[in-house]
Amino acid sequence: MNLICIPRNLRTDSGREQPCLYFTYSYATGEIGPAKPLVAECGWMVPVRSTQEETFQTQLSIGELTQRSMDLELDSVPRIEFRRSHISGYPQPMALGTGTNHNYNSWLYSDGESKLSFVDIIHEDSHASLLWTFHLSEFQACEA
Repeated sequence: MNLICIPRNLRTDSGREQPCLYFTYSYATGEIGPAKPLVAECGWMVPVRSTQEETFQTQLSIGELTQRSMDLELDSVPRIEFRRSHISGYPQPMALGTGTNHNYNSWLYSDGESKLSFVDIIHEDSHASLLWTFHLSEFQACEA
């Protein structure tokens, strides 16, 4: 029996990162295998490098599976890649069906117009890239 050791800093204690398992599948060999590293924080992801592979991430605390693939790759200038991602725990209708999105369908997200302390870019696999942060105290109110 093979045991998977979860590093102490990734255990599901309050305020800590959540551990995820990472695997890759090769269409060329027909094999699925562990990614390197096999266990890492869920904010990290295994990039899909070609149309001949898929990557899988399983969030251990809730069992959510994220599958990533590249359906089309054109060696042009600029390079064109059509990537798709499915998230099992996201039951919302999206561009390619329930829980499935693509890399040309990113959107902005914030904590609301009244606070607006940050703006994130949400990518096809639900990972966020911070666009900017600011504090309203840095701005002076304008009087009409």
